[in-house]
Amino acid sequence: MKKQVLSNIMKRVAAASGVASQEGREYTGFTGRIAYAGTDGEVEEASFSLREGKVIWHSGTWTGGFWQNGLWESGVWMDGTWRTGVWQKGVWQSGMWMDGEWHRGTWRLGTWCDGIWFDGVWEYGFWKAGEWRNGVWKAGAWNGGVWRGGDHENGEWYGGKFTDRDDHGVQKQSRWLDGVWFDGIWQYGEWRHGTDRNGAGHGDPPTGW
Repeated sequence: MKKQVLSNIMKRVAAASGVASQEGREYTGFTGRIAYAGTDGEVEEASFSLREGKVIWHSGTWTGGFWQNGLWESGVWMDGTWRTGVWQKGVWQSGMWMDGEWHRGTWRLGTWCDGIWFDGVWEYGFWKAGEWRNGVWKAGAWNGGVWRGGDHENGEWYGGKFTDRDDHGVQKQSRWLDGVWFDGIWQYGEWRHGTDRNGAGHGDPPTGW
């Protein structure tokens, strides 16, 4: 009984001080700081739980800091560093993505270092490495990794492989609609139009230049 009372007092103190750190607790409409299992960030009007070393994020706004691991179900990411975890959907405004799985949502700006992109809309940013499986790329700089499916609407391609095969060799829809091709490997896909590093337009893919 005394342990339960002490635990409840500690939870109330943590909430009052604006720090979420209690294992097994569910937070609703929380504004303050999360400091839990390597995750350390500032949040606003957030609903989430802390379980078994992971943050389970339901909704709200992440304004900055470090995300270590967990599940992001929905919400707005304003800035910060995502180290690993699973993103289900939401809006990414800016920040550094180190690794993890992105399933759906809108990426506005930031740097993607590594991981797997399953689907969603990429508006602008810098892609360093990883695997793109499907979605819409509107603009930005692609520097490395493997593109396996989706629509490349515009942007700059500096390196990596463009193909229309998944990792089992199954063909998917993979379309290059426009953009500037500087370097890389064109394997398979549909090429509509593009520009080389010298500004010349091409109606056929880089293998024919």
